[in-house]
Amino acid sequence: YDSRPQQAEGGSQRLGGGVGKMESRRLGEKRAEWVGVSELWEYRRGCVRTGAPGTAPLKLRGTEDASERFRSEAARNLVNQGHSIFVKMKALRDSAADPSNLDPKECLEICNEYRVVLQTCSNGLYERFRRGAEVGRMPEPDDEAEYAELLQMDQVWSLCEIFFVREKYLRKHGGYVVQSLCAWVKQHFPSAAEEARALLRTGEQLPPPGDATIFWTVIYQLLFQGETTTVHDLLGLHDDAHVPSSAVSTVRQLLDSMPTLGVGDGITEFLRVWKLWQNGCQEILRTDPAFDSQPELELVLRLLAGDVGVFDELKAYADLWCQLLVARLLYTNPLARFYDLQIDIDWARSVMDAEDDKVQGLYYNVMTLDPFALIKGSCECFEAWSWWLPVHLIDILMGLKVKFGSHGDDLRAFLFREFTEHLMTEPSLFAIVPSYFTSCGNLGLDHLECFLERVPVESETKARKLLRVCGLHQLTRLEQSICRVMGRRAMNTGQTGSALAWYTRAGDEGSIDIITQLANSMLRDYQQARLQGRQPDLQRKVKMFLPAVTMSGRMEFLRDYCAFLGDRQFRRYPEAADRMMKFFDHNVAPKWFWVELLLDALPLLEVPGEVVFSEAQTFALMQVLEELTTSMHSDRYLTSGHPGRQEQLEELRLALARNLASAIMATPSR
Repeated sequence: YDSRPQQAEGGSQRLGGGVGKMESRRLGEKRAEWVGVSELWEYRRGCVRTGAPGTAPLKLRGTEDASERFRSEAARNLVNQGHSIFVKMKALRDSAADPSNLDPKECLEICNEYRVVLQTCSNGLYERFRRGAEVGRMPEPDDEAEYAELLQMDQVWSLCEIFFVREKYLRKHGGYVVQSLCAWVKQHFPSAAEEARALLRTGEQLPPPGDATIFWTVIYQLLFQGETTTVHDLLGLHDDAHVPSSAVSTVRQLLDSMPTLGVGDGITEFLRVWKLWQNGCQEILRTDPAFDSQPELELVLRLLAGDVGVFDELKAYADLWCQLLVARLLYTNPLARFYDLQIDIDWARSVMDAEDDKVQGLYYNVMTLDPFALIKGSCECFEAWSWWLPVHLIDILMGLKVKFGSHGDDLRAFLFREFTEHLMTEPSLFAIVPSYFTSCGNLGLDHLECFLERVPVESETKARKLLRVCGLHQLTRLEQSICRVMGRRAMNTGQTGSALAWYTRAGDEGSIDIITQLANSMLRDYQQARLQGRQPDLQRKVKMFLPAVTMSGRMEFLRDYCAFLGDRQFRRYPEAADRMMKFFDHNVAPKWFWVELLLDALPLLEVPGEVVFSEAQTFALMQVLEELTTSMHSDRYLTSGHPGRQEQLEELRLALARNLASAIMATPSR
């Protein structure tokens, strides 16, 4: 595959007139509208513009099927890997004293990481194409479009590094930008270098250069990039390369001696050497007749001599106006400054007729230092990627005090909100949405809460992830809501213990009421088991729910009741009796459970040789039994309808009477 970028297909019509207007339908009834170069995108709900009668609404390409885009491997890798870098950038902004004046070195490192992600995604697609070609499978058109757009985004991003991120560095070193532009062209348009390596590998098998059109095409394209060393090596394949007085030898000598501006070089000395070298090129062009019969070499020499007219003749060898611009600067004005390129840019665009190309328009916006138009154009060119590029680009640029007018913060918040709403269309990406929502300005947390409320909770694992996000951003109300939902789901499936744990974590009044209901349910299950002749292990269940004990009075009773059972089991009879009386004195036990407490007291009433309950305590227990017996709900309280219950109650009455007699006799005053 040719690594040169291809223009993305299918761009929708956006601009109209000099100011331009852009609209899109966003997730139902949301839209974005561009209302002018000095205005913001407007964000309105419940309003969709239908345009002229009989026409469909204008919309962003790729918006309606954003979830389909995020299902592609390249897009998912871009979003997920880019998110980790964004989190690092967010931490940098949060820790800075002035979030709009970050350290350019740190921002440059983050820029490089973003570009690594873009290159990784494009390389992954390229490898897929290569493997497919080995088995005779052609790439899908959508994959080809993705590959081209990833390359274009990388080109735009690296160009922004030169003109915005490294601006202070450039200014510190005089603002000279030609060498940086040459490096940019070499990196992103390497097809000529690849073809040159192929030609050099052929060696002696190369056809005569005069008959090989591709040979001179590669020569001219390499000269546009300043690859003089490679051109020198290629010309060494020429038949006359070793003839001292030949035109080829002369050009190779000039290429060897071409001065370049290195770091730390004096500007005055460089200008002196440059002028001497270029004057020598011009002198040879005027006086050396060897070039008369070598038109291809004559073009090379004219280029080295800085002949302005030669660019019109060589423009066919440039794919983009940027390449022609870099060549013109390199050979006519090698000390051009990054803030003084307007005339040369306009010339290159007019020569290459690139006014209507949107991606090349982004190059123009960057080189003319127009960040507002850059962000706007990026939204148009890369809308199929849900504005990934402008969102992360504006995040860095605003940290470097790049001016976006009086509405920069609002524009950034709007872009983040729109990008995040696209992420919401893919459920598997919900984990990265909060980081972007919290960057949406003052309403970011409100948007985040609304989004999280609509995330389906299919499992406890996902619920815990959501709770972690809620805890991180202090969304207490939503956290309680998620816990209540999970608690209710656990109750519906009979998982009482899990439900109690979820309601305990919620901790609101409604959850406390439900915890009380759960405690009552545990008591009723315990009571029913005893009526059926079983003795369930209530203590083990209660130990599992110790965190909920302090949240409900009924749960506190369960804890104390288990402690009573433990005291009785280990024959701590006085402590057990005291606990028993507190249940009735403080009225903490439900009345329908009193009969079970009285029956639990039966073994204490019949301890051989020991009076556990005092006279007053025994009278209190007898009073409780009488209250249950005379109540209008006595059948329900005493559960007298169950087999064996009447016998237990009669045994209880006799035990109370015997214990009362023993307590009276054991009283010293008696």
